[in-house]
Amino acid sequence: MAFNENSSKILKKLLFRSISFVFAFAVAIFIVVIMASRKADKLIKADVQVETARFQNAVNEYYKKEGIYPEIAGFENNLSLVKSPKNDGFNFSTFYGTEQIYEIPENLKLHRERSNQIVIKKDKKGGWVYDKKSGKVTPNI
Repeated sequence: MAFNENSSKILKKLLFRSISFVFAFAVAIFIVVIMASRKADKLIKADVQVETARFQNAVNEYYKKEGIYPEIAGFENNLSLVKSPKNDGFNFSTFYGTEQIYEIPENLKLHRERSNQIVIKKDKKGGWVYDKKSGKVTPNI
């Protein structure tokens, strides 16, 4: 079959439509990825807010029961070791509900690593800032 002027026009149209379809598909995928990323960021932010309230409530309940704020730093992954000074069988995991503190997710763009480490001064590297004197808990983000 020999190519003539008519088949050349059909081939050009087919090529143009194929390129247009691929371009439109790539733009659609890009938009979906951006929207999903923003949605994920909102979900992470909501999780961090919920966990901050949960952590703060546990610290406040411990204080009401024991009269002092708990010494949590260093025990982030084993909260049952944060014992009651009154030896009444309570530990911080009783108030918090789990054995380890929630890990704040990483964010490569913000140079934040996945961490549940407790620090005294905010450095925005992940984990939590805990002031033992006031009992205030904030995410280190």
